[in-house]
Parts: sequence; structure tokens; C-alpha cells
Amino acid sequence: TGEGLNVTMNFTQIYDNVNLIGGSTQGGGIRCSGANITLLGHTAIYNNTADNGAGIYALGCEIEINAGDTFNDLVETGIFGNTANKTGGGLYVQNTVINGIGTYEHPLKIHNNSAPDKLNGSGGGMFLGSGAVVNLFNTQVDNNTAFIRGAGIYSFYTGQKLALPQVNLNRSKTGCSYAAICSSVSFNHVMSKSGRGGAIFIRNGGIAAINQTEISYNQANISSGFYISGNQSNINLEGNLIHHNNSYSNQEKANMLFDLGGGFNASTSAVLNFNTITDNAVDTIFNLDFNNNIPQNLEVYNSIISNPQSQIVSSNGGEGDHDANIDCSLIHDLTTDGIEGNGTQVGPPLFFGHLDYKLQESSLGIDPNCSTINAPLYFDILGVDRLVDQSADLGAYESTVADSIIFTDGFEK
Repeated sequence: TGEGLNVTMNFTQIYDNVNLIGGSTQGGGIRCSGANITLLGHTAIYNNTADNGAGIYALGCEIEINAGDTFNDLVETGIFGNTANKTGGGLYVQNTVINGIGTYEHPLKIHNNSAPDKLNGSGGGMFLGSGAVVNLFNTQVDNNTAFIRGAGIYSFYTGQKLALPQVNLNRSKTGCSYAAICSSVSFNHVMSKSGRGGAIFIRNGGIAAINQTEISYNQANISSGFYISGNQSNINLEGNLIHHNNSYSNQEKANMLFDLGGGFNASTSAVLNFNTITDNAVDTIFNLDFNNNIPQNLEVYNSIISNPQSQIVSSNGGEGDHDANIDCSLIHDLTTDGIEGNGTQVGPPLFFGHLDYKLQESSLGIDPNCSTINAPLYFDILGVDRLVDQSADLGAYESTVADSIIFTDGFEK
């Protein structure tokens, strides 16, 4: 699609296209340059191949992607099964705004895409370049693979006098019926032995705001969850359930869940509020890299970290004092750096049970006196009002009367 065009697609399948030899090798399914595209529900972009942006390649565009609720003869919808030999299996987005919208009954799916090249394979689900803004609601970024980095999402800022790339992922205000948790970045895999960023990889500047989302079962040997490096690289996480992220190969554990700094001479920032981090197979939860005495910024508030086999914070790579704090949180152990602040306690969270990370009524995470620190911006991961009883609970879930009744009926009779 070319400059100035407005295109709307509905009940459309774009599939089995190969764009590798002769002319441009960008965009196997859709190549957009300076156009406006609306993909209504019932659209499937699948099994396409290109060097970059196998599903969608967008430069200077505005694109809206809708999940829709009436599927007729389409067995599967969304962006899936596309292969980029280099970057952006599902999407390659630069200087473009994309709004992806799932519905109450059906998620927007970006899944089973890949970037398998052993030298360049990055961004299995999507790649964000300079000037990219991707807003996703009720979206599942799942089961994507990359060989080198960023199996789910890969963001890389190259300047060009454009804004930093930004991805925003949220639960829709209307919720959903297709799953308990409406938004996910899960089961994404980086295959290299030195793979980084199983869920999200941000390099050289970029912003990720992930809220009310399940981030689980992602795999990479070095950093199974997040890799953040470069000046102005920032992640802001609220109300997420982060669990069972691990290594890809036979390695028993991934080195870390979050890698801040990544060996570059720059400061990065990670701010976490009301997250539950548990059951991850990693040596360290947060790694802070001090190259050339440049500290990283880590702020954790109102969260639960219950990963007893993991060190919570480690600093690596040089001298210096990091800017880090863990306030008003429930953690499994004191950190070696002594960064625990106001209201942080050590103890078991008392989850309901296996894979059920709601809190029992007697948990230390219920209504702590310190939870007014860094007040929530969103409802909890299930859409429950955080302040329904005037005081927010720690972690991804806000407890309710119904939760207490279920626990009592199921376990105390």
C-alpha cells in the first residue's frame, strides 16, 4: 500500500506469500508505506515469509487491527505463522502507529511467528524501530520464537530524529470471556545459547508499559524475561503476573529474569508496581550492570517476589552505587544490597495454591498500611478495583469477599 491510501480489510486472508529475492525483501503479507490501514475482525495474516516484517511491514503508516467476534469460515485469525529471516516475524513497525484491539469474546493474536536467522534473528512476534508506537488491548503475544533476541517483542532505537519506540499492553476496560487474564506475553522462546529477552528486549532507547498482563513461560538462557539497555530505555510494569519464565536449552536455570544495563555504558530504568513475581527458574531476579560506573535505576513498589531459589538483586560489571529500592513489598529474602525500604516484609505470600496466585485472607500482602506508596493507576489483573476497601493489596491480584468464601469452602470444611 502506497502513500496517502486508505485501505479497509474484512473477512480477508493473506497467506503463503514469499518476498525474499528480487526487489524489496520487506513485508511478506502487507507492506505499508505512508498509508492508513484498518483490519477489521475476521482477518488472518499467516504463513508469509520475508527478510523483515513477514506478516506486516509498516513505515510511516497508521494501522488499526481488530480481533472481531464473527469468524464464519476462518478457523484462525490474527497474525500468525509468519517467518522473517532477520527481524519482525509478525510485525516490523517504524515511524508508525498501530492500535491492536481484542474484544470481550476474542483476543487479538500475534502468535507462532518466528525470526530464525542465526546471525540476525530478532523480534519473533514484533520489531519496533524509531518512531514506532504500538498500543495493544486484550492481546496475546504468545508462542513466538527468535534465534538471537526478543522472542516476543524487540525494540531498537536508531535515532533518525524520530521518537523512541514505545509499546503499551493492557487489559481492555471491558475485560474478556476467553480467559481469566485478558492480555499475555507467554511461551516465547529465544533459541541461541546466549539468548536474551525471552519476553521483551529493548536496546538503545525505548519504552515499554505493560499492565494487567500475564508474562509467563518465556525462555532465554541469559535473560528469560526482560533485557533493557541503552540511554532512555525504560519499562513500567503494573499489575502483572510474572511466572515460570526459564531457560531455553538444557541449562537448569536462566541467568536472570530482568537484565538492566546489559553491558552498555548507559543508565536504564525499571519501575514495577503491584506485580507478582514467582516460580521463575532463574539465578537472579534483577541484574544491575555497572559498566564504567554507570548505575541503573530499579524501583519496586507494592509487589510480591516469591522466588526462593533466586537471588533478588545482583550488581555486575564494575564499581558504583545503583539507584535501587524495594518499598512496601513482600519478598522471600533480604537482598544482599539492603535496598528494602518503607514497609517491605519478608515472608511467604500464602497463595491459594498451585498456579493460583490470589492471596489467602491471612497473607501479609492483604491491605498493608504502606500501600498508599506509589498508588495504582489501574484495576488489578482481573479488573477488580484496587481501592474497593480503601487499601490496595500487594501483587497482581486484589482480594475480594468471593475469594475468601471460595478458599474457606474449599479448604476449611
